[in-house]
Amino acid sequence: MLCTGQKWFHQVLRQVKQRVDVLQWSDEYVTFEDRPVIKKCDHVVGTEDDRRINIAAADLAENIVVHRHETSAIGVGGREPRVCCMLAYVSLSNTPRSTLTRLRERARSDRADLYAVLDAGLICHLGLVRDGAPVVLPTGYARVDDTVYLHGSTGAGYLRILDGAPVCLTVTHLDGIVYARSVFHHSMNFRSAVVHGTARAVADAEEKWSALEAIVEHLAPGSWTHARQPDRRELAATVVFAVGLAEASVKVRTGPPSEEADDIAAGGRWAGVLPVRTVFGTPESCPTVPAGEPVPGHVLNRIPSVPASNVSSNIILP
Repeated sequence: MLCTGQKWFHQVLRQVKQRVDVLQWSDEYVTFEDRPVIKKCDHVVGTEDDRRINIAAADLAENIVVHRHETSAIGVGGREPRVCCMLAYVSLSNTPRSTLTRLRERARSDRADLYAVLDAGLICHLGLVRDGAPVVLPTGYARVDDTVYLHGSTGAGYLRILDGAPVCLTVTHLDGIVYARSVFHHSMNFRSAVVHGTARAVADAEEKWSALEAIVEHLAPGSWTHARQPDRRELAATVVFAVGLAEASVKVRTGPPSEEADDIAAGGRWAGVLPVRTVFGTPESCPTVPAGEPVPGHVLNRIPSVPASNVSSNIILP
């Protein structure tokens, strides 16, 4: 995210406020609970017309890095300095809600692992409280940088209470069933992400349009340009929400079962992993599509190639 002039810190604050409740701004830094969160850079005088000062101020508590850039030094060409900033999260948060309390060795701390789990999924589960009771709903989504976008009908009851509500968003991939010599040690190989945050209704028309495009392209790549795009009536009937990725955790299990030495020594029982994969099958044209009209490439391209030796008589390839 880039911004210019004196607006830069307002943009930073807007992002940070998604993660903390109380912030105070001073000339030197933003503070939270009397601790510096984002340090401001000292002014450095230069002689180049377009000098750059790259300053990374890491927030150890919240895992934020702010890159602040200053170009066009004061007095050079009579121009005022141009100040920009870029905010980025470099690692996953370690809040009480996002810190694993069991099997911590399966946790992933790199933000890239969070992106990978989210980007590989097609369905998320959104948890919220409605009428005093928890509700978990499956829905499509898309990630854009450090934001997950969701959408739905303006007539959906849960969406009417979602703006400003605390939510929990999860994405899980089942990669294998783990068979052990004891029932107790049976398990699953998986990749999962849990995101805590506050849902924000997207009011800006440009952001809403971009979010809808991202959701469509995440679920059905190529469809945004192939299909008709939403008109005003459809846009009015659709609501988009954003959930920041500031507070999230990732947990991954891979490999064979954890076994007791006595069970291994006893023998006589099989142990291992049965891989689980989700694959796309043969496209099925809508009955209203004229006979002979080909399936478009952006659909066919999602079907994995199957070696001839693995094709059985009941598999039909397009």
